[in-house]
Amino acid sequence: MKISTASFLSIRIPRLLLPALAAWALLSSPPALAADVAGTYVGQDGRSVYLVQVVETQRQRWTGRIEQSALQNDGQIAVQSAPVGGVINGNTLTATLNQRNLDMGVAALASTFRVGVLHLTSRNGGADLFRADEATYRARVAALRTQAAH
Repeated sequence: MKISTASFLSIRIPRLLLPALAAWALLSSPPALAADVAGTYVGQDGRSVYLVQVVETQRQRWTGRIEQSALQNDGQIAVQSAPVGGVINGNTLTATLNQRNLDMGVAALASTFRVGVLHLTSRNGGADLFRADEATYRARVAALRTQAAH
């Protein structure tokens, strides 16, 4: 009985094995980027409101910015902004922090991505940042200003 074969890069493979090889290639490929990780996220940690923008780039990397509006003891709002970026591996997003991020009090920015939520760890604790827009961020900063007036 003759076994039917297919040539692939000068390698003769029995046709019966082709579906199994295709399944193996699909399952063993590197993890895909998390769906819809790009976007704007907003959250609050005590007296600070954070905005993080995430843009997916090439080779499982991301770039963006983090902005913090913090209510100071004198009632003023201090605003700081810095670039941030890192790696997306499957459903995990991690940041590589620079000195400006650390000066803002950000200790870590990472998430096992779950539908629209990132977790930020700061000197004051932590906050879940939810997918939102800049208008939501501005509204939370306005609420901080109201808090400062009282």
